[in-house]
This record gives sequence, C-alpha cells and structure tokens, in this order.
Amino acid sequence: MQQLGYPQIVDLQGPDANNGVERSNRYAEVRRVLFDGAKRAVGIEYKPRSGAEMRTVKARKLVVVSGGACGTPLILERSGIGNPEILERAGVPVLANLPGVGRNYQDHQMPFYPYKTGLATEERLDRIPKGGVDPRVLMENKDEVLGWNSIDASAKIRSIVEAEIDALGPEFRRAWDRDYANDSNKPLTLMFLHGCLLGDPTVVPPGQYVSVVNYTAYPYWTGHMHITGPDLGDAVDLEVGFFSDAHDIDLKKQLWTYKKQREIMRRTRLYRGEVASVHPRFRPGSAAAYVSVDAPLRDVRDLVYSAEDDAAIEQWLARTRGRGHPVALPQDVQDGTAERVGGRGPRSQRTRAAGPQDCGFEHSRVAGRRQYYNAAMVIGEKAADIIIRELGLGRG
Repeated sequence: MQQLGYPQIVDLQGPDANNGVERSNRYAEVRRVLFDGAKRAVGIEYKPRSGAEMRTVKARKLVVVSGGACGTPLILERSGIGNPEILERAGVPVLANLPGVGRNYQDHQMPFYPYKTGLATEERLDRIPKGGVDPRVLMENKDEVLGWNSIDASAKIRSIVEAEIDALGPEFRRAWDRDYANDSNKPLTLMFLHGCLLGDPTVVPPGQYVSVVNYTAYPYWTGHMHITGPDLGDAVDLEVGFFSDAHDIDLKKQLWTYKKQREIMRRTRLYRGEVASVHPRFRPGSAAAYVSVDAPLRDVRDLVYSAEDDAAIEQWLARTRGRGHPVALPQDVQDGTAERVGGRGPRSQRTRAAGPQDCGFEHSRVAGRRQYYNAAMVIGEKAADIIIRELGLGRG
C-alpha cells in the first residue's frame, strides 16, 4: 500500500484520518482482564507484537472489553469468565460462571455459483487480479472501475408461491408460518450478482464469468468459539455451525434459493450456461442438467427437479457449506439479562460489569451487512452513553 502512495496511519478511526492504511492487530494483543480480590476489573494483561513478554496496564476508573465478535469471548474466557467446564478444560481458574460466553456464534453463510456469460472483458472485474491491466495505470487514469466493487445487482428474496413452501416439508412450513408468513418484508435469503469469478480460477477454463452469491438472512443454526488454553497462542475451538439447526431449515432455504437464482440467471441476456464444475452434480439425463449456449435463451420454462436432484443440491451444499464473515454472538453473550451493556458478572471499578461493548451483543433479528453495521453503531453509541455517565463526564 505504501508503495502505491497510501501511508500507514496509526489511528484510522480519527475524524481527520483518510486515504491510508491501518493494521488494527499490529501493536498488541490482549490476553485477559485483571481482577482484584473483590472481583473488580482493574486492568489488562497484553503482549506487544514487538516483544515476547507479557505486560500489564492498570485502569484508574473503568475497563471496557471491545474485542469484536471473535475477540471478546476469548478475552473473557482467558479472564476466567465463562462456562466452568470449558475454562477448567483450558486450565483457566473460574472467576465467574457465565455459560453463554462464546456460544451462539453466527456467520454469513454464502455459497456462490459462477456462470458463463457473453460479457466483454472490460465489463468484469477479473481483469485486475488476473493481471490483464496494471493497477497503477488505472489509478493514473482515474479509471472508473476503481469505484466498482463488482456487485451489479442485489436482491432480498422470499417465496411468493405457497406450493414452494409446502414442497420443502412440514417442518419448513411451520417455521415459515411462525417467523415469515406475517412479515412480508422479511427475506429468506439475500442474493448478489458479482461481475467476476468468485473462486479458484485454475479449476475453470478461461472465459467471461459472473458469480451469484446467496446467503441466509436469518439463520437458525449457531456455532461456538472457545479457548483451549490460557495463552494467546493456544488454538481456538471454532465451530461455525453451518446447517446444524434442527430439521435442516437453513439447508432447505439454500436449496430453494439455488433453484430460484438459477431461474433468474437463465432469463438474463448475459447467461451462457453454468460452470458445471462448481455447481451441484446432477446425474446424466437429469432435466436439471447444465447447458452451454451461444446466445440468450428464449421462451424459458422453469426447470423441473427430481427428488434425486434435490438430494444432489443438498449434498453439494453440505459439502461446500459456503463462506462468510463473522457477525455476532447474539444476546448478551447468551446470558439473558444484561445489566447495562456489560452483562452480569465481575465488576469494574465504576460499573457493575467489565463486559463487551461490541457486536457480541448482536441479535438474530437483524440481517445483512448494512443492518449489522447500523446495529453496531447503535450499540456503540449506547455503550458510549453508559461509559460517559459512569465516568461522570456527562453534562449536568
């Protein structure tokens, strides 16, 4: 980045910081929160990146843990706050019995499906990572592609056909009636069209590709993230939990969405066929088999999938499971009744909890990256109000 003219900025979160790069984890890693004999948070133990020894820093008034959805639960557990069985297994003395720490990890699950297209090279983003154009030339010419994230279209979708819901089984119907039927603004999944090949370019022949990405907006599955030892270098026990929900509701969402996105693509002018090697494998002769065409399809009819075809899609989904990025550990680290924003447990010097102030408090009612960003801002503002009040910094 610096070779391209973007300087390193120590704090990119400042009001005047812009057009630079910051490494958030470059300088130090927090091992644990320190407590006194009265179980009050009095400081932290951390390790500088440049040194091998642990250091401590003491707080005069308040300790705030804000390590993010992946950092906060590990810091709390290394501090002795969490499920006693997990802490004892990791060799960490139990300070507070809070079984919900590290539970209910959730992530966006995003299978993607590449398609062959009739697009020109300049209409796609692949030419940059593939070396078809020098990024420095693009910047010198202020090429408009630099303002494009490759997402040409997005959609929030849900079924509008009752027979489609019934075809997914009685358990899905019950989930639909309970959580979706009376909320017409609540999507089953979200869909994005990327003007590039998402995936390994070495497993497909040269060509002009786009990719459709589907992700579950309101997943039922949950996973976990726990420590396995007391130190920063110890492995993390991470289970993302994809498709682990009862009755496979999330798997059936993706089954339905796969069929729907394929029908959408088959009706576009750019469609020239599926990239079969990175789609579900259908038996030879299946009515859902893939095609390659030289022009847009005409008079398109919906494909008919057999039970065997459905099983092939489900097997493919279970095998690939998709990708994503972590978003939340919902609801007060799953303890049920947060005191302030910090949750129950050990006290800091001024507050009743030395708890996390981040998206560890996300709730499964929000969906999609923008909603998570907005919720994170609201949580941060609420936490700031509480901290200001606790420190006596507010007006009046």
